[in-house]
Amino acid sequence: TQLCTTGGIFPMSGGWSGGQACYPAAKMAVDDVNSRDDILPGYKINLVKKDSKCDAGLGTRKFYDLLQDQRIFTLLTGCSSVSTPIAESAYLWNVNVLAYGASSPALSNRSRFPSFFRTHPSANLQNPTRIKFFQMFDWKRIGIISQGTEVFESTAKDLLARLHDENMEVVQQSFHADPKVAVQNLKKSDVRIIVGLFYEGAARKVMCEAFKEKLFGEKYVWFLIGWYKHGWYTIKEKGVDCNEEEMTRSVEGHFTTEILMLNPTNDTTVSGMNTAEFLTRLSNSTQDIHLKGGYEEAPLAYDAIWAVALALNSTITRLKTSELNRNNGLILNDMYRSLNASSFTGISGTVGFDSDGSRMAWTKVERMENGTYKEILIYHTEKKIMKKINKINWKQPPKDRTMIVHRSLKLSMSAFVAGGSMAAACGLFCVACLIFTWKERENKLVICPGSSLNCVSLFGCIILLAAIFLYGLDVFGGTICEMRAWTLSLGFTIAFSPLFAKLWTVNDLRQKMLFDGTSSRKKKKDVKTMVVMVAPLLLDLIVLVTWSCIDRLAQSKSKLAPYVSGEGEVIVQPELKMCGSTHFHIWIGVIFAYKSIQLLLGSFLAYESRSKIESNSDHQTVAVAVYNITVLSLLCAPILMILGEEPNVSFLFLAVPIIVCISASIAIIFIPKVL
Repeated sequence: TQLCTTGGIFPMSGGWSGGQACYPAAKMAVDDVNSRDDILPGYKINLVKKDSKCDAGLGTRKFYDLLQDQRIFTLLTGCSSVSTPIAESAYLWNVNVLAYGASSPALSNRSRFPSFFRTHPSANLQNPTRIKFFQMFDWKRIGIISQGTEVFESTAKDLLARLHDENMEVVQQSFHADPKVAVQNLKKSDVRIIVGLFYEGAARKVMCEAFKEKLFGEKYVWFLIGWYKHGWYTIKEKGVDCNEEEMTRSVEGHFTTEILMLNPTNDTTVSGMNTAEFLTRLSNSTQDIHLKGGYEEAPLAYDAIWAVALALNSTITRLKTSELNRNNGLILNDMYRSLNASSFTGISGTVGFDSDGSRMAWTKVERMENGTYKEILIYHTEKKIMKKINKINWKQPPKDRTMIVHRSLKLSMSAFVAGGSMAAACGLFCVACLIFTWKERENKLVICPGSSLNCVSLFGCIILLAAIFLYGLDVFGGTICEMRAWTLSLGFTIAFSPLFAKLWTVNDLRQKMLFDGTSSRKKKKDVKTMVVMVAPLLLDLIVLVTWSCIDRLAQSKSKLAPYVSGEGEVIVQPELKMCGSTHFHIWIGVIFAYKSIQLLLGSFLAYESRSKIESNSDHQTVAVAVYNITVLSLLCAPILMILGEEPNVSFLFLAVPIIVCISASIAIIFIPKVL
């Protein structure tokens, strides 16, 4: 019996300690092949083991040690960082490489790795499954954090391209030794759905930082790699200062994606076993093997030995040669053809290789719930088939970001009805006073000198009340910016100027002692009254027309300070429709300035005319009304500017002072007349 020597590089520790479970599985496969008479008759497979510790430099050295044996022309490898340099150069020594645990997408390159095959599919095979899962929950903003090695960087690059093809937004971070800054950047970017691509040791560092940054819990979804060993997050790691409880909280609810490495059909395989029998034998071979690194990949290592055995059996039968060493170039070429044509049912499923030596397979998604993994679904990229296994135990799917809700602030109907009702009642009061004045127009006790000015003031009050209704148009979705400004400004002027003119004229007459009642002096008095009353109106018209011509008022949306709602899930961005112009505050300042001067001057005149002049004159009540208007206007106008961002408060603070001011002033002037 001749020996068919096969080299095996198994990482027993390091970034991935897959050799702990994969080597017993490979050894079991060697025993099963050697016990068969119909496979490799007259030959026995001899597996020579070396430990790479998942280190590229050490793994390359172990490869050179194996090359000292000329009988080795096939080699099993695990760990992508080790498989990459070995597979690049193995063909120079007429060696075929078969990886049972190397998922780096970079290895799917036949020109770079001419004699490389693998029973472990490329990590890129998981990316379509991840995207399919994202689409199930309408997640369109994804974070990627990857370790700075070729296997993870190439996987991240492929995932990034696929996400962009699906019009998804991506936030990408990478790290080499310390993931602290990368995790903090994910937090700042408000990423909720995060794909982690790193070795097991780095995973402990990342999830510890995630705990510190509070990047875990129901609001966040982590997608990690599924080939970490059982309880990986409880293992002490240098540089990780989180305790076991904190790590457990950090990883609770995370998802894993991994190739389906166990035949789901439980059919009899080429070895004569089904999956249940395989797992039983594997468990009996090593104590607590399910806790060892590489337990998930053990079926791949088992099938890798069978792939070598079947290919070698085909090659020996075809070549009819007994020279099984690297010096026989025919062995390399024919073994390559046999491996390339492989197709058999193994413990891990159907084993076959594409043109790059990689394998197609199902991808499974699992979720950690209460410390145990539960299978959620499996997906086959090539066949586009998804099978849902279990429901996800969560109250509702998390959002992929803090949602920003734009909320338009509008005047409420209740505020409009309240303000409008008061304005309407006040308007009826004004109309009643006009009717009263008209009916008693012949009564000398009611119609005193200058009473016509009171009627003009009443018309101004009605215009002011109309301005309130124009400001309330927001409740119906309409805004008339120009009419608001004109009615408010002109209404105030028409309401106040007649009262101001009356006080001005009375003071002027008293100072000159012009009370003889001659027609010429009365005419002079009427002219002065008209000038004092019309001048502010003309000034208003000049300012308003100029404003409308050179800096027209228009409606615009103003964004106010956002606030957080719904336990931090939603940021509400209030938007307020406002009337404004480029130099809005300058125009308002000009109008406030000359109206304030008029108000203060009116108060001064009211004080100066406090003594009674004519028995039937109402200038004293007019003076009190002017005091009332001045105080309310000078107090409320600045406050109204401050409250401009609150539609309801702003509307009511505009309406109530106007209504109170008009009602009080009219009552002061007209109630005594009625009495």
